[in-house]
Amino acid sequence: MTTPALQSAQEKELAEMTERCLRAATFPNGSEPYLQARGLETPTPNFQEWLAHWGEKRLIENQESAQQSCKRDWSDRFGSFWMYPAWELALGCYWKEDLADWHSRWLKCGGRLFENGRMLAAKFDPIWERLHATFYDGLGEPYPPYARSSCAHWIEIGDDEAVVLGVVSEKEMEAWGRAEPMRPLTVQEREHYQELHDELSQEIHRRGGPAPNATRAERFAHERIKNSKEEALSTLEHRKRKEEADERAMMFRLMDKINESLRLEPEIHDVQRMAWLCESVQKLTSTPHFDSYPNWRANAWIASADLHRLQGNSADELGCLEYALTLNPKATVKRRVKALKNSIIK
Repeated sequence: MTTPALQSAQEKELAEMTERCLRAATFPNGSEPYLQARGLETPTPNFQEWLAHWGEKRLIENQESAQQSCKRDWSDRFGSFWMYPAWELALGCYWKEDLADWHSRWLKCGGRLFENGRMLAAKFDPIWERLHATFYDGLGEPYPPYARSSCAHWIEIGDDEAVVLGVVSEKEMEAWGRAEPMRPLTVQEREHYQELHDELSQEIHRRGGPAPNATRAERFAHERIKNSKEEALSTLEHRKRKEEADERAMMFRLMDKINESLRLEPEIHDVQRMAWLCESVQKLTSTPHFDSYPNWRANAWIASADLHRLQGNSADELGCLEYALTLNPKATVKRRVKALKNSIIK
């Protein structure tokens, strides 16, 4: 059961993580501040180190896969223009890339930097067709990764964010929308679609979305806060799972250390060693990390029986062994249990 104090601490941690994620949303995706703010590991190798570790074959596979995906996005870039009129160039999904170097290339090709150096551009911006020429190992394509030594990729940017940040204007949205001819709607169709739009807007608001009459700036701010909260929750859950996995691994290692200690030195003459063994076995017999591993729990109770044997407590030794057999009926202590019972009876 969660106590009020623990719940308050969890809420405080979530609020702090949400604030960090909110600040990090203004950094280039894939750069160190962006990842560090979320408590995620940053890619440490550079390109040559990554290549030396994974090899040329893996590099070719990764780049072919990335190019195929981005080529589809490039071919259909105006199919979803009204919803996602821009892309963000994100870096470092496999190895660390020099953000300052990329900024230099970006500006050289006529691009603009947004919000602490984010590389954003409209889908119709000619910058996408210029970037590959800035590399000595450019791939000659208008889509990522642009060069053999790069692992850049695209992230689609929604219409509200693109307009609010100034990546595209309302006029450009209209102009490029008209570039894709559509049949004019009839009066009945307009009324029908407007009714559907109103109903959908009300339902979105009821489920925690922005108000139906919200401006682009209000919708963008609402979406950024919502995404930051979701990322904060995801990061905290990831951290909790990692901590649990680390603690569970520590219990397994402790069990191995106890078994090794008793195997190498069956007799115990050191008071401190006995105290350490007793304390460690107590942890292992009660830890929740062994709930899904009954055989390991049984081994802990067998170790506890060994300690009772060394202390001359036959009754307690027998109790530990019998409980170990309930956890793991295949445990190789049945003869020992039988011998203990006979000795106690005598």
